[in-house]
Amino acid sequence: MTYSQEKLMLALYECFAIGEGDARDRLSKAFQYFLFNLREEHFSIEHWSRFNKVKGRLTKNGPLTAINGEVIVGSFENGKNGMKNKKASKLIMELVMIYRELNA
Repeated sequence: MTYSQEKLMLALYECFAIGEGDARDRLSKAFQYFLFNLREEHFSIEHWSRFNKVKGRLTKNGPLTAINGEVIVGSFENGKNGMKNKKASKLIMELVMIYRELNA
């Protein structure tokens, strides 16, 4: 099992399958706990591109910071703000598809 397969499997089980909250919460927690440190070298070019699009969508708002620059809310947690649950479900499905392809 590769590192990316292991991390995706943990995210799928711990966050998506048995985690609490709606799809936005589960997606945010999956990145906070398991997927945040996956990098390009952990994937093929195609899978990295797809994974990175999901990550980019979740972090597009960036962190919420105070005037002094202190991070109040991280990028993953802040990224779910304004995201519809339906969109989060689609992003989760993309991660499931990547995981399935890596294990084929």
